[in-house]
Amino acid sequence: MTSFSDFKRLPVEAYCNRLRASGGLWIFHHIPKTAGSSLTRELRIILPPYRNICAEEVPGQAEDRNAQLMQAVEVFLRDSSSTSFRSASGHLRWPHILRIQEGFPNAKLFTFLRDPVDRVVSDYRYAKTPKHPSHEVFQKRFPSLEHYIESPEAQNKMWKFLTGKKDAVSTSVRSVFDSYTFVGLLESIESDFLFFSSINGCPRRMGARANVTKPQTDNVVEMDRSLRERIESLNPRDMELYSTVKQVLDAKRQEMQAQVEARRALWS
Repeated sequence: MTSFSDFKRLPVEAYCNRLRASGGLWIFHHIPKTAGSSLTRELRIILPPYRNICAEEVPGQAEDRNAQLMQAVEVFLRDSSSTSFRSASGHLRWPHILRIQEGFPNAKLFTFLRDPVDRVVSDYRYAKTPKHPSHEVFQKRFPSLEHYIESPEAQNKMWKFLTGKKDAVSTSVRSVFDSYTFVGLLESIESDFLFFSSINGCPRRMGARANVTKPQTDNVVEMDRSLRERIESLNPRDMELYSTVKQVLDAKRQEMQAQVEARRALWS
């Protein structure tokens, strides 16, 4: 499988050529509050047929929801015998990813990250709104952002999604790079998605952001330096992962843009 490690070491043109020749299924691993709703909307357009692998969220029943997600994965695998899916996504955990890979050994995983501090704040703000099924329970447990960030469940969430590890001490960033075909960033989502779409045909610009959390009286956050530094200190693996991915993408920007321009010319 062509991986993000290959993206890092190969000329971008060679990396893209490998992917175009391989075809197959793209799986978007949707980490909460990383603009995933916007990305899935675009996947429906550029890589149909598309499947959203999801399960109803029941307050206080996270384990049941994981089991329901596995059932949804099984339905997806069953349906794939009659539908040649080109893309799928979901708030999947690592066991769900592994099960999909059993059915699609050549599936290409990709994901998008977000500045860890901004993602934690966004996660907290969303969970306080009625759109989050457990918002009343969440409000009682975490009356303030300061309470939330001290909870282990709020820490290093991107890392946990991408590795399946709670401590992840023995897992390296390189192992993530080897598992995923492409990793983009919300902060550069327009150019990163433009590049991703160029791999799969004609370059396409993203539409307006979807599912943006609306402000309300109890989810407004006043960020200051000490709070930012505290969140950073509580999320070292997310900080390391985000920083390393950003370095790789920044080093490849000119080559990525050249690929976009070349594909745009081809399709014009």
